Amino acid sequence: MNFINFLLFFCLFKEINTLKPPKLPSGKDKKFYFNKSKRNEDLKIISPANVNLLTKHWLNNILSCSKEIYPEDKYIVQQIDLINEYIKSYTKKLYTNTNNENVKNINIAWCPKGYYKEIIFIVIGEILIQERKLLIKYVIHSPFWDTSQIDSVNLKYALEDLINDIDDLQLDLSYIYENDERYKLFWLDWESKYNNL
Repeated sequence: MNFINFLLFFCLFKEINTLKPPKLPSGKDKKFYFNKSKRNEDLKIISPANVNLLTKHWLNNILSCSKEIYPEDKYIVQQIDLINEYIKSYTKKLYTNTNNENVKNINIAWCPKGYYKEIIFIVIGEILIQERKLLIKYVIHSPFWDTSQIDSVNLKYALEDLINDIDDLQLDLSYIYENDERYKLFWLDWESKYNNL
């Protein structure tokens, strides 16, 4: 049994290696680079259990670093609560067979190339089958990420590339724009066909 636990831990550690320090051991800042030829290759589908594990680690890191929660960290804590409630809700619907057949939930990790393999953003969305849309509901970033490492708009471009590779599916960012001012300000391109406002 101990060997199975070790193997499980090793596999999860290998897959979700996000608790890295904000700087490299040399003291230099971490940098991430998006895949210039196919940005969507930086996106990985992850399970609800992985999202839960990841957000718990991020939350533990925030709470163990200081006695005071800073405004930026408070935002991450609030997003973690929203995401975990949302995942709990749709998981409960799956187990009780009360889920909507028109809606398929999807959890995406954004892992651009860097010194370490690291998940720096989690995207929670719904595929609306009849409407042929990928509706983005929540986006949360690692507490170790900042804009000097890589701009978050590259995540939006990766999602657009993903949708362009899937026939007859549209990216809908209206929910996130209505409920999260940050992404509306950083991501909104008034000329883009993906805004749906």
